[in-house]
Parts: sequence; structure tokens; C-alpha cells
Amino acid sequence: MAAGADCQGPEVTPTLAPGSQFAVCVVRIFRLPAVPSFVDGGNNTVTGIFVVRIDQFRGTPR
Repeated sequence: MAAGADCQGPEVTPTLAPGSQFAVCVVRIFRLPAVPSFVDGGNNTVTGIFVVRIDQFRGTPR
């Protein structure tokens, strides 16, 4: 997805051009240990967004 977008944004094809950036989104559903599912509802999610920035001075591949 584009850098700065939320996880519901459209997917983009990342480029490795110097100075470009894109984001990687990970959504994970998890269970709380020792807590019955009827108490927490079983809908516990965590979302992580990692922004990848390609170095401005990245050299060309050999």
C-alpha cells in the first residue's frame, strides 16, 4: 500500500527506485491466554504497518 495509507487502502506495486517508499500491513487475530472466548468475544486483532524507504543513494544493481 502507499506510505501513509491505512490497511484498507489499495495495493500498490512497490518500486525500488531511490527515494521511493511503500508500506507493508500485517493484521493478526489473536486469543488472550486463560480468557474464555465468551468473555473477550474472540475478535482481538492487532495491526502493524511498516514503512519501507529506499535509500536516496541506492546504487543500481550489478
